[in-house]
Amino acid sequence: MSISYNTGIPAGPHNPSADQPLMLVNTNAINQYVAVDHVAFNVSGSAVSGQHKQVTFNAPLGSDPNLATPIGSLYTKASLTTSTSDLYWQNGALAANVARLTGGGITAACWCQFNGTSASPITPNESYNMGSGASITNPSTGNYTLTFARNFATTNYAIQVTPSIAGNGASITITARAAGSVSFAVRSGGSLVNSSDISVVIFGTLT
Repeated sequence: MSISYNTGIPAGPHNPSADQPLMLVNTNAINQYVAVDHVAFNVSGSAVSGQHKQVTFNAPLGSDPNLATPIGSLYTKASLTTSTSDLYWQNGALAANVARLTGGGITAACWCQFNGTSASPITPNESYNMGSGASITNPSTGNYTLTFARNFATTNYAIQVTPSIAGNGASITITARAAGSVSFAVRSGGSLVNSSDISVVIFGTLT
């Protein structure tokens, strides 16, 4: 959306009445500008004029802003291999001061909790970045494969699997890693077992 605005109005040498139409355009443009991400003027009901409704970023940056310390900046940047953008925070000029806030980085890129004794394919009870619906398979006792909604950039992600197993406890073996899925095996007392309560948290960078 393009918002028209007349600079240099009212002009010093002009009769104000001559610039009135342009001043009216500018006044209306202010309300348009505010309404992009804020509650506009003269809105009835519980909404309060000027409050944020959202924050809309322009096209994502191609690189970090390289700001001088201690200036901070919140911005979006194009993701590694897809057409999506992710949110970043930079505090100063050093690359070490850049934090990726979405798409992995400092937050979990994928997590889920599911009942591993349910019939395969399994729909997680709660999840983030899992394929819609039944995104977990249990091809054989103790073996599970999770499919991601958004792929990882590499297979070097860190994964923590926590099954609830009474008695002898449990051991986890990662049996296969891919950008779009991960497979693992759950054992207790040396035997493959299904668990009714499995939590998975994965950290890494998404595409």
